[in-house]
Amino acid sequence: MSRPPFAPEEAIEQLQSEGFNIEVVEGAVLIHDVPAVDPNGTVHRVTLGDPLQYAGDRLLPPRDHTLKFCGDHPSDDQGHPLTRLVAGPDHSALTPGVVAQFLLSSKPTNGTYLDLHDKVTHYVDLIERWAQSIEPGASARTFGRTDGSTAHKSPFRYADSATPRAGITDLAEPLQGQRLAIVGIGGTGSYLLDLLMKTPVAEIHLYDGDVLLSHNAFRAPRAISVEELRTEPNKASYWAKQTEVFREGVVAHDLYVTAEDVPELAQYDFVFLAVDDGPARTELVTALEAADVSFIDVGLGVDRAGPKGQLLAAVRISVSTPQARAHIPVGTGKDEYGSNIQIAELNALNATLAVLAWKRLNGYYLDAVEGTTSIYSTDDNTIAEDRP
Repeated sequence: MSRPPFAPEEAIEQLQSEGFNIEVVEGAVLIHDVPAVDPNGTVHRVTLGDPLQYAGDRLLPPRDHTLKFCGDHPSDDQGHPLTRLVAGPDHSALTPGVVAQFLLSSKPTNGTYLDLHDKVTHYVDLIERWAQSIEPGASARTFGRTDGSTAHKSPFRYADSATPRAGITDLAEPLQGQRLAIVGIGGTGSYLLDLLMKTPVAEIHLYDGDVLLSHNAFRAPRAISVEELRTEPNKASYWAKQTEVFREGVVAHDLYVTAEDVPELAQYDFVFLAVDDGPARTELVTALEAADVSFIDVGLGVDRAGPKGQLLAAVRISVSTPQARAHIPVGTGKDEYGSNIQIAELNALNATLAVLAWKRLNGYYLDAVEGTTSIYSTDDNTIAEDRP
């Protein structure tokens, strides 16, 4: 007679009580010390892994019938590869230190596993039975338990199940612990925050002395109520407050930044400069470069330049590091990419290009160009790249 399914959390507890060395790292479950045979006919201990699926802080049953295998190709007791069990190679990172080599696929007769306990015990049996033919006492039930104390402290209010599901936790690791600053939380700045808060950086500091008004709401990444606008909240404080349900570490600084504040900005790992005031930008850019600060400056310009009054827009990002300083349009005049016309999709694109560039600097994306300035033009739908 089949048993009733365990609740998802109970399934993990049951596996632990049966002696499995289970580790739950944010967004993934790891089953350590599983005896397996490699193609040389030698028994090794391997790790199995499965990305977890959550609804908020509630763990859900397994989403499919596959499992990740971290080790040499699983084989039988003669060293013959278990080709019917292995769906193919898999190089996804379950955690920064645990990378899969193979994807296992064994679908139960009814199409789905009862719960995580059913899934794990099924796969362990398929693998360790061959190891037990060589070493009769080999078992995944070692009664060892990992407490997860080596995992980094997550800034998120609930588990990040998206990163291990995509198998890219190793790429996110360099972002962990970073302290960022966004100077200017207007249109582009608010979209910068919306993207950056979803990364595992430790802190995001917001600097802006301005208040949030109705026109800001029409180029912001969320719906802002009229009741909120009536209070004329400070932009930095308002946007920091919005992130509290999702993560910690977002800090508001209700002030306009000047060159005198650069020593404070120099304490951060990276700065995003989203200031549309020409003279202020000039001072900040000069001071940031003099202080050897790595930063990205953003700007956009929009004019009614079409034959029928259509808009012509240019969206710019300039990546400036001590190793390669960008040529940033500064001076006594107005930045040609810094007009006062701002539209939500252009602000969002400006922020997206900046975050993509920052992630390239951190090895998240392949960077074959290493450009310092990118300018997107709406009229010909192209991005021009300025290399150092």
